[in-house]
Amino acid sequence: MHLHFHEYLQQALTKLTPEPAAVSTLLMDLLQLSRPSIHKKLKGDVAFSLEEAALICRHFGISIDRFANLGNKNFDKITFDYSLPAEHPRSPIDLLLKIRTDLERMLQIPSPYITYATNEIPIFHSLECRNLLAFKLYVWSRTNWGISPFPDSRFDPDAFYATYPELEDLRLSILDIWSQIPTKEYWPRSVMENILNQIRYYAEARLFEHSDIPGMLLDELATMLKNRQAMAATGFKNTRQNGQPGASYQLFLNEVAYTNNVILVSTRAHPIAVYVTVDNPNFLRSSDEDFCLRMVDWTLRIEECSFQTRTEQYRLNLFQTLLDKVGECRGIIYGRHQARFAATTTADE
Repeated sequence: MHLHFHEYLQQALTKLTPEPAAVSTLLMDLLQLSRPSIHKKLKGDVAFSLEEAALICRHFGISIDRFANLGNKNFDKITFDYSLPAEHPRSPIDLLLKIRTDLERMLQIPSPYITYATNEIPIFHSLECRNLLAFKLYVWSRTNWGISPFPDSRFDPDAFYATYPELEDLRLSILDIWSQIPTKEYWPRSVMENILNQIRYYAEARLFEHSDIPGMLLDELATMLKNRQAMAATGFKNTRQNGQPGASYQLFLNEVAYTNNVILVSTRAHPIAVYVTVDNPNFLRSSDEDFCLRMVDWTLRIEECSFQTRTEQYRLNLFQTLLDKVGECRGIIYGRHQARFAATTTADE
């Protein structure tokens, strides 16, 4: 069915403010026009000017692109926001500030809920690990953002925190906010591969300041996995810093459906926004209603072919597999380290 622009605009505004009188009042204030003039434009008797249409769409976050492409059967046009500004982040702290801001906004909506389908450990779990979080930010700084001085320096968690003294408080504050929001996650058995490959690569490239740092990171990973195993068993996140109980937590083992990192934010009634990583950890965000609803159906389909880890058999099997991978990585790193040491000693003799 073909829509005129005034009909499309009125439908979009009504979703934001169901009362017709309220829509008119909003447009009167925004366009500085009388109520009769606004009524004529909403009825289509008088067309909105291009400047008026652009002002309305910018102010209310309505997509003109979507209207222009209605009826295009080949593609569905969806508007996304990109997390990376025109200039690359000046500091890895910028990413965490964005995350905290979005989480704080989530707390303001009624009954917020996060659904997270992923192929790697979500950053929220790394927040529990002081050194691991610093390592992930260090890697992204070198590879994704090119932030000086990290392209030419080795990783040392203490030096990293000295460079960014606000990181510790920021880490704990984000973790506390996340602990308040009910969450459902879908993990594959390969969820550890990326971080383990990164630790192994940096160890082999001798980009750790001290030889004990990889073991420190792997210890944190193992502890975090055991904590997540306990959360999966109880169905709740860890106790908050103020002693209050954490929100509900569900973990599913996704054996079949491959996924990128997809985060669906919703209320009890309907979805609000979808986040999709494209050049991790940078992400696209869309609040397009149809796209959000489509992602709700997609997550439901994933859940149909996943296993609930509240079931002991699946929980124990998954976490034992993940802990074994951590142990294998440790053996590879330190086995090679010992071999290099033995070779060096032999050559000296």
